[in-house]
Amino acid sequence: VRSTDPNDHFVIYGQKVIPVQLPPFILSADQVYAEPPMFNATTDSLKIYIRWTLPRGYSDSDIYGYEAPALYPLQCRTPEDELPQPKIEIVRAGGRLVVSLPSTVLEARCRLWVEVRMLPRCVRLEPFSVQKNIEIDCEKNPELDVCTKEANPVCMEILDVRGKQGHVTITWFPANRTPLYYHVRYGPAQMKGNPPFVTWQLATKRDIKVDGTVTSLSLDVAEDQDFGIQV
Repeated sequence: VRSTDPNDHFVIYGQKVIPVQLPPFILSADQVYAEPPMFNATTDSLKIYIRWTLPRGYSDSDIYGYEAPALYPLQCRTPEDELPQPKIEIVRAGGRLVVSLPSTVLEARCRLWVEVRMLPRCVRLEPFSVQKNIEIDCEKNPELDVCTKEANPVCMEILDVRGKQGHVTITWFPANRTPLYYHVRYGPAQMKGNPPFVTWQLATKRDIKVDGTVTSLSLDVAEDQDFGIQV
């Protein structure tokens, strides 16, 4: 640096180390998330996507790569040795792990643990392990086609029964998830047991299937007769 001193035209400064504070090479919980699963009817399989963004303050060029993708069953009917190896996909400003599972995992609640190591390009940084706990079942993913298959029947709650002159209309509360159909049983009813332990049963019954989008049904019944309906 030029000096104003006529006897010393230059001022020389010694070297000075300027500390560099790098942003933390970590991901917070909200930066790792599961995308909606996708069902493939042809292969009868389910694709699960675990996606993450980059650590805050870093770009794609700061990531060297990924290694050691792993999948562990925490509570699942499928044994660990039958689970496929997850695949890594590089996407803009992050990455994702793809797992293809048999649709049978939806038969009961399935909890899985997935992880993969994210490697920084800077040698001063330590690799970070991307981890996520996921749960898969039809209750959490009712929109999947495979979840609309026939399941164990559930009795619906009757909302209203009204009519006259041998004609009656039954209305029931809709199911939480639209079924393939409603199975309606109806017919003359008879009382079983003695008070106060009395139950009613259908003496003779007829069956009819109603579309899953319908929540009411009209029937012709005999007047002055005990009659039962089950949906």
